[in-house]
Amino acid sequence: MASRPTPLPPRLGPRFAVSAARDAGVTPRRLRAGDLEAPFWGVRAHPFDPPERDGLADADARLLRHRIEAYAERIAPTRFFTGLSALVLWCDMLPVRPCPLLDVGVLAPERTPRARGIRGHQVGRHLATVTECDGLPVTSPASTWATLARDLPWRDLVAVGSLMVTPPRGPGGVIAGPALTTLPALKAVTAAGSRTGVAALRAAVPYVRVGARSRPEVHLFLAILQAGLAEPEFDVPVSDDAAALIGIFDLAYVGERVLVEYQGEYHRMSPTAWAADIRKSERAREAGWTVVQITRADLYPEPGAAVARVRRALSSR
Repeated sequence: MASRPTPLPPRLGPRFAVSAARDAGVTPRRLRAGDLEAPFWGVRAHPFDPPERDGLADADARLLRHRIEAYAERIAPTRFFTGLSALVLWCDMLPVRPCPLLDVGVLAPERTPRARGIRGHQVGRHLATVTECDGLPVTSPASTWATLARDLPWRDLVAVGSLMVTPPRGPGGVIAGPALTTLPALKAVTAAGSRTGVAALRAAVPYVRVGARSRPEVHLFLAILQAGLAEPEFDVPVSDDAAALIGIFDLAYVGERVLVEYQGEYHRMSPTAWAADIRKSERAREAGWTVVQITRADLYPEPGAAVARVRRALSSR
């Protein structure tokens, strides 16, 4: 039976620089043991442990974050995370599959970084603001959004922009803090100068809305508009006749009293969430609203079924 590897000093943590390990007395042989991976030159890490599938955690985003945190052990002081890597740090989401290379940037005129496992970018100083997220160097939310045009289609640029300008909600639906950025900031980066995909950014920004809380919600919203229907409102609180809050709904036509909800994977996988959502919809109907529940099968790969159901609900009102 093979012996277990010698325990590592606790202060090294789940990922560490080889130089730090050697300073702590770890031998080269121990650094080559099978319980460690070498994601980048000069770095060792324990293998990624994917989260349990619950309909909320994005396993691909978590894997990319694991690799970002490993690369951070060796990142040069003038380098920063940008593009999809920055999006994962800010929003914990990854619209692109499979997990891509790390996006690592420098400000011009420094030379574009090159290394195994990364995609280097040289960014004009007038086109990016660099800050920190969780202690890691990263482009600001608005700058990050502007770099995504090379990787994301138009509707995902709208979705990410909307998520970034929407403040988070806490328990009871209360606003729990500021949004990552603002719509004026997104408009400003589209006007900062020529960059890859600037036409797509300028086409997307007029459709960015405060209140969107998921990518499918935005895809549904855009499909509704493209079908020629009136624009619904996002993130609408609905109360009963006694002014007690029933819940906050994804999309709403307030004048017609029609609510549109996207039922994501989380609702299917969590019995508690599923039951609560059914009761929320029942209470809204009791209060005189029509509730249209849209599933993934209605919206993807084509949204025709989803749009038709919304159209019928509006016609019936």
